[in-house]
Amino acid sequence: MIIMLKTILFPLLLSMVLVPGVMVQAQEHRHHEAHEHGVAHLNVAIEGNRLYIEFSSPAANFVGFEHRPRTQDQKGAIQAAIEGLKEGDKLFVLPPGT
Repeated sequence: MIIMLKTILFPLLLSMVLVPGVMVQAQEHRHHEAHEHGVAHLNVAIEGNRLYIEFSSPAANFVGFEHRPRTQDQKGAIQAAIEGLKEGDKLFVLPPGT
């Protein structure tokens, strides 16, 4: 099940970091919908012997900003978030034998 988590979580969590940046860039000249900083959503489902985890969070919760990185520090924060999210099996740990 840990392998399943890693193959599901990495693309899912990575997209949370990359997609919001693209969306913010595309909407820079549009009115933004209201959203709440510091809030994330975790959905968990079990189907047979598979565990599905969906974690949705604004990019600011990971890197502290929601715009395209402008400084080296911001670029480093993006890279650190991506590296952390690549390790999905460390984000969610299941009890032994599951």
